[in-house]
Amino acid sequence: MGNKPLISIALCLLVLGTSSWFGQGNTAPRIEILRPLENTKLRWNASIPYAIEIVDREDGNSEYGEIPANEVILAVKYLPDSAKVGSYLVHHAKDNSDVLSWMGRSNCFSCHTAKDKLIGPSFEQIAHKYGQKRGAIEDLAQKIIHGSTGTWGDQIMPAQPDLDMARVEEVVTWILDKSAIPDFDYFSGTQGVFKTTKNQKEASGKAVYVLSAQYMDHGINGTFRDAKRTVESMVLASE
Repeated sequence: MGNKPLISIALCLLVLGTSSWFGQGNTAPRIEILRPLENTKLRWNASIPYAIEIVDREDGNSEYGEIPANEVILAVKYLPDSAKVGSYLVHHAKDNSDVLSWMGRSNCFSCHTAKDKLIGPSFEQIAHKYGQKRGAIEDLAQKIIHGSTGTWGDQIMPAQPDLDMARVEEVVTWILDKSAIPDFDYFSGTQGVFKTTKNQKEASGKAVYVLSAQYMDHGINGTFRDAKRTVESMVLASE
């Protein structure tokens, strides 16, 4: 592997409870943010390429296409003050990571992105449309599980009958709460581009962007038994 991220946190979270497996246990995946490079300075109003490498003893290596790209998530957060990085990382790990992993495994990112229209509307558009509507969470959960058409033109929302209603409502709540925040973005895939949009004159010299890459492995023999998630974070500081 190449450069080590400026700030790294490895959150090897046991997300499916303890395991009674008596053989060799599942190991947490290793993640490295390959781009941007360590100590890269923050550029304002710029498109910043990113690349992420995942190596997991059980699942394989992203370099060889063995890791599902839609399950590799990058969250990007602008903070006006670098002193807030620590508290944000704790908040991100607790509040965002589990939902984003679920969305990746459930193929949400095949049709939607956080800010831009793909096949379906962006999650930001959905949050603006439904965020203040009474009953929106239940309505959207029903559309996800049973399918719908006509809400966003002729585009069909395919039914997902195998999803758990309570879990879907939890994810919808998160989408409506987080996706309209202008200073927070998220992407799926091992490589791509994110944009910095703050004007340098509007931000202090302590402003930063925090990049948090995550992947939850498939556990023992692909069963999600003893599945573990790792999060690696990097801070881009202003010049």
